[in-house]
Amino acid sequence: MMMMGLKFMGKVPFRTVYLTSIVTDENGDKMSKTKGNTIDPLDVVHGATLEELLERAETEIADEKNRKAAQANIRKLFAKGVPAMGADALRFALAALNTSGRYIRLSVERVEGYRNFINKLWNASRFALMNLDGHEADAFEASMNNGSAQLGLADRWILSRAQRVAADVDAALESFRFSDAANALYQFVWHELCDWYIELAKPHLHLPNDGSPASPRRRYVQGTLALVLEQTLRMLHPMAPFVTEEIWQKLPKPGHLPASLMVTIYPKGDARFVDETAEQEMAAVQQVAVAVRMLRSTYNVPPSWSVPVEVRVADDTQRGLIDRHRALVENAARVTMSLVASGGVVAQSAKQVVGAWAEVVMPLAGLIDIEAEKARLTKEIAKAEKEIGNLEKRLSNPQFLERAPEDVVAELRGRLDDEGTRKGRLIDALGQLG
Repeated sequence: MMMMGLKFMGKVPFRTVYLTSIVTDENGDKMSKTKGNTIDPLDVVHGATLEELLERAETEIADEKNRKAAQANIRKLFAKGVPAMGADALRFALAALNTSGRYIRLSVERVEGYRNFINKLWNASRFALMNLDGHEADAFEASMNNGSAQLGLADRWILSRAQRVAADVDAALESFRFSDAANALYQFVWHELCDWYIELAKPHLHLPNDGSPASPRRRYVQGTLALVLEQTLRMLHPMAPFVTEEIWQKLPKPGHLPASLMVTIYPKGDARFVDETAEQEMAAVQQVAVAVRMLRSTYNVPPSWSVPVEVRVADDTQRGLIDRHRALVENAARVTMSLVASGGVVAQSAKQVVGAWAEVVMPLAGLIDIEAEKARLTKEIAKAEKEIGNLEKRLSNPQFLERAPEDVVAELRGRLDDEGTRKGRLIDALGQLG
């Protein structure tokens, strides 16, 4: 490539070459046909059945002993074959797993996790496209440039977060930290854009069937969603070029943008849209909503039920903040909220502390069977104790620690910490029911 560039173009085609880590199987062993642990990229893209993998080994491995050993390993590693996951999922997986270590431990399961991410992006984009009818991208861009756009807290927050992520991803790519770039985008798309902003945007995007007027903020929410999605597709394009180009072609965009995503300017973050106040206020809203969700999850309160909660905030400023954004909390957590400075004991209720500034109290009488819930929590505590015992036994075995890969040991220690936290939460929950 270097010589052809010099010969025909008269210039050096590139000045930097990046050498990736060695791609191995999930156990850290080099891939080999005779071992039967090879993951063919085309199989990941298009899919392959177990029978096809075994037949390939039959024709490619001449030695009978090696062939039988390889086929046995194929049955073990790829018992269900390799599902079709597309090129984007594989590319994104390789970027996300490309840390500063010497090896990339690749497995079908890991690629499947990133296929789910690509599906999440696709479904979020489909939802956006179905709700952008009437959106005028050029008009919204003009209103943003002259400061006339009437954006709510969630709009300002997601725009600000998008700029910070763009700056972080650009810096990571410049320094060849591909895993940092991929993981920053993963967290933003899945947990901020999809799990928070799109959910909060739905009430404003919804068009009533009874002929009543739509939300007055609909066009601003449409514009924010389209703008953030367009910037996100630009950031993701190097790692997932096919799905991002497909979505980008269908997305309403300002007329000055080029015809293809691949020739747009890569975003580096726009300082105009960075809003620290919005990020701080949204963080408080999220903390309260997450506390409610935690209570619902702990006590098996169905997520579809709208339940009453009491939010106690002693500080006047913080209480005023939550009151201003009451609708966001109630929408995100599906609750009817009463906001007070303090309160006493509420019979048959559960409480969740929010940092050091708030408490959420959820009355449970009538929502759940208290005695049945006590029994369930007792069983869950016993299961957690059993899992903790198993993990501690493995991690206290010197031979296991000596032989096991570092990432496996780190994963087990993380699971031990998670189980300990879970056990503590269950014990607290059981105590509150008492």
